[in-house]
Formats: sequence, C-alpha cells, structure tokens
Amino acid sequence: MSAFRIRGLNLVESTLRHDEHQLRRFIRRMKDLHLNTLMSYYDYGWNRYGQLILDETSQAGVELCLAVFAPRTFFSYAGWNPQWSAKNSDGSPKFHKLECETKPCCFEPEAIEAYKFGVKRWLAELPTGIKHVHIRSGDGIQFCECPRCKNLPAQEQWQPFLNAFAETLFETRPELSFEVDVYVKRYQLPERFTAQQRASRIMFDTFGRQPFIPLGKNWNTDMMSLYVSEPYSNDISPNEYLLHSLCEWHAKVPNKIYVHENLMGQGLLSINQHNTSVLLEDLKTYHNIGILGVAYEAYEPGFEHFTKQISILARAMNDIKFADEYIPDELERELIGGRWRMSMFCRDINFPIDKYIDDPIVAQHIKNYRDFLDNPNTKHLRQLVEFVFANDERFDSLFAGFHSCDYARVVGNVDFSNASEHARFMLSHRKLWDFIETIPQNDDPRRITRELILDAVSNAKDGR
Repeated sequence: MSAFRIRGLNLVESTLRHDEHQLRRFIRRMKDLHLNTLMSYYDYGWNRYGQLILDETSQAGVELCLAVFAPRTFFSYAGWNPQWSAKNSDGSPKFHKLECETKPCCFEPEAIEAYKFGVKRWLAELPTGIKHVHIRSGDGIQFCECPRCKNLPAQEQWQPFLNAFAETLFETRPELSFEVDVYVKRYQLPERFTAQQRASRIMFDTFGRQPFIPLGKNWNTDMMSLYVSEPYSNDISPNEYLLHSLCEWHAKVPNKIYVHENLMGQGLLSINQHNTSVLLEDLKTYHNIGILGVAYEAYEPGFEHFTKQISILARAMNDIKFADEYIPDELERELIGGRWRMSMFCRDINFPIDKYIDDPIVAQHIKNYRDFLDNPNTKHLRQLVEFVFANDERFDSLFAGFHSCDYARVVGNVDFSNASEHARFMLSHRKLWDFIETIPQNDDPRRITRELILDAVSNAKDGR
C-alpha cells in the first residue's frame, strides 16, 4: 500500500506554454512514476487542450482535478461589473477586468448573485469526464479594503463565495466532488467553514516557504506579512507558521488535507533548488501527521532539471521508508547547511556556481539570472532572455521571458515604450497566462508569445 493517497503533480497555469507533444509526455510519465493525481486549470488552456488532458489522464490511470479561478470564470457568465470588485481604501475598484487576481467584495449583494449564476452555468457545461473540481479565489494578496471589509481577515472575505459555491453544487451537481485551497492570507481557519467541511479535499499550499529547511524549523524572514492578515508574533518564521497551520487545519477537518509544494515554482525559471532531502523530511512529517499526500508544481518546459528529484519524491510517496535512504550530494549539503541565507538557489552573487554545476548551459543560465536579480537592467535582461530562447528546449522560456520583462519594468525601471503595441499589450497583463488566453484558437500561442517577448526585449531601454 502506498504511503499517501494523493501522489500528484499540479500544472498550475502553464498549460498553454506546452505544445501537444509536451503535454502528452508529461501526463504519460506520471504512470511510470506511479503518480495518481493531476491538477489542470479550466481558465487557462482547457478550451484548447481539455479533450487531450481527459484522454491522456484516463489512459494513464490518473485522476484529473479541474481547477478554476472562481471569480475570473464565474463572473464572466454574468458580465463583470467593477462595482463588484474588491475596493481600494478610497472606494475605487482594485480590478476593472476579469483576470487571474480578480477578487470581489463580499458586501456587494449583486456580486454574490452573479457569482451563483456563473457557478450554475459552469457546472452545467462541464464535460461528463470531469468528476472532481477545485475552487480557487483570485490569486495574489489584494483583498478588499472597503469600510466593511477592511476589518475582516482575508479568509472571511472569501468564505461567503466558497459557501455559495458549495450550496449551488449540492443543489445542481451533487454527484461531483470538490476541493478548496488554503493559501496566502487565508491560512487561518474561518469562523464558519461550511464549504471546507462539505469538500472532499483541501489543498494546503506552502507558497513562499523557505526551501532549504523543513517545515516546522525556524529561519526568520520578513515574509510573514504574506501569510496572515491579522497580528502575528515577531519571532515566528514562515516554515514554523505553515506547519502550525497545517496541523490546525488537519485537526479541524481531518482526513481531507493534502499539500501543494511549489517545486518548479514559476519564478525559479527552471532552476532546481537542490533541496530533495528537505522535501523528504517534509514527507515524513506529513506521513506522521496523517496528511493525504502532496501535489508538486511541475510542467514539461524545464522538467529535465527536476527529473531525478521528482522520481525520488514519487518513490518516497509510494514507500515512505525510502525517504531515509536518500543521501544528498555535495551541492545539496552546501545549500541546506545554513551557510548561504538565500531565499532561492542562485540569489547570492558570491555563490561558487562553477564549483558545483557541471552542465555549462545550466551554469550560464543560473549566472544570468543571478546577475539579473542583482541588477535588473536592460543589459542583464537581454542576456537572460536571449539565452533561454537560444536554449528553448531546455527551459520554460516563455515564462522566463515575460517574468523578466515584468521584473525589469517594476524593479529595474526598464522602459518598454519603444516595443510594438501588441508587445506592450502583453506586458500590460499582471500574469502571462491572462495574456496567452486572449490568443485566438487558430493561432499558435507559443509562437506569438515568443515573438512578442523578443520584440519587447530588443526594444527595451533603461529608464530614468
């Protein structure tokens, strides 16, 4: 018997960054790894790849969990009204359009009704092959600051919409099972968590955790404001807080919790963190607590750099005793030893990359990203993006390009005003996947996105 009921991968919003061959290879590999759960997103790529995903998961014996950014999709059926949006402190809407991060105000009665209308329409249109769905809030931490919401913790602002979804599902599609998430600003238990009690599963996301120490261990950072919207102790670190919250949720809603670990996290740009022993320690902790399992964030672009790590983690999820057999290499021992206080591998400009990384392409990519993060100017932007596109088959180049442009604009003050109108339209989106979803079905989203990123980079100039 496997150590965990849920042994999975989560494609997050990456589907349209794959071609058909990559997506098939990704899912078929899961059977060889004895993984049994895949999460894919309705909002991003389902119209193009939904049938392929249904066919491949069925053939591989993998359970498909179809996730949805609920505000973005459900409000689209009713026609979005910015009056329903989460508000700034001056009363203006935070969101004027439906996108990944869109959040509503829970004190707008019409918003609740429009949301329910969208839930009914969406549930009615789901393919018969869908048996399990996952409901998410808008991404990010921009919750409502209107006079009535500003004193409500983030989890209480979202709870009425979760409860409305659960009520509507049981009225109209009771044969479906569903799950919800526990994520940034919403790690504390809501006062009334009806939806969570009715859900079949709850996904606990360890986003932002320190990657080089196990959960429960102290490594103080300044990131605690990412996790809670209420006062917290100054001496607690994210990894301690996350394990405490995980145990609290498991105690309140037992036998429903599984973990989402951001293994190939988007902002890592395909760079492995070399922390397998830490993740194996986490698996032992989850097993001892009674957590259902783990779904690791992963996608085919850049997968080669995580192949061995995911194979080891998959083996331990099937047989937890294997976690004690793993011996970390010299690089991993260096990273987890506490000498380098990096939030991610490659962040410290002084780390001796050439001492540990033999692959010249990987080493150069790490150096390029390190230099860019240290000084996100036009020179380093071009160096990073042109290199990943020159080695496109090895990296998640589309996200690397978009993310680097966005980071250079915000942090490095790089100016893209000379780029084409279409490239500037792409960069006006908060998330790459919101842009890619606008590309017509008969066009190639990967080709178009690549061309626009290169357009933006070639026309970039240092700002003031």
